[in-house]
Amino acid sequence: MKQERIFIKFYVFMLAIVFMLIYWDIETYANAATGSHTISINTDYVSDGTVTIEYDGDSDAKAILSYNGNKVYTYSLPSKTKHIIPMAYGDGTYNISVYKHLYGNQYYIIASQSLNVSMDDELSPYLSPNAVVSYDDDMELIQEATCLKSLHSDVSDYISSVYQYVSQYDYDYEKANAINSSADKNYVPDVESIYHENKGICFDYAAVMVAMLRSQGIPAKIEFGFVNGLYHAWVNVYQYDKVLDSYIWKLYDPTFASSADPATLAAYMQDPSNYKPICVN
Repeated sequence: MKQERIFIKFYVFMLAIVFMLIYWDIETYANAATGSHTISINTDYVSDGTVTIEYDGDSDAKAILSYNGNKVYTYSLPSKTKHIIPMAYGDGTYNISVYKHLYGNQYYIIASQSLNVSMDDELSPYLSPNAVVSYDDDMELIQEATCLKSLHSDVSDYISSVYQYVSQYDYDYEKANAINSSADKNYVPDVESIYHENKGICFDYAAVMVAMLRSQGIPAKIEFGFVNGLYHAWVNVYQYDKVLDSYIWKLYDPTFASSADPATLAAYMQDPSNYKPICVN
């Protein structure tokens, strides 16, 4: 019963937080132009699964990514920052529309571009930093990942070690409450800060684990979706399965692992019907 209560507390926070982070774009846009800005959408590396947006304006902006006609994610674009947007759904037709903040809930479109994407390697989007999982080699988190990797010659052992490491973090109920009550729903994990604080929400757990894996050349992705009908964020890692003798995407849930009985959680994750992803980064 105690474990069930813990799961329910996580679910309540995740339902409120992640849903708002992804679906802010139901708000009204203004079809007007004002202020000053410059924007570029660089598609030079689209064959590697990424597009870079550089935005400089007198207010922040949002980028809505669509895949084969369906909206899949909304990215915050703070001014004077370079943003890497992943083409995380494989080959196909993507559209990127950029909206600049006008006032209140009002945004207006300032750029839009459609792309027919054909990647050289379908795993490319899961091997580099992006607007959601942002990191660089100078971070102490990544140095920790490199050190940890040096202790394991077997990749599967390293993945397990990272999973156990991140699962030791505490769940940050204070942050969850703050995000839930804030009018600003643009939260993106700062993986370096989370590393130093040793705590976070489900989005944080997933982002730190993915950063530690990608930085060492291991394909990994954050998935958002439903768990028992409520929103959650978890991790999938592309790794070799010795039993199947092939590479597979394997699910990890570092948030629940931080408090759940290992055997209970393992059995839960083995049932794919328990996790229903709707978007990926």
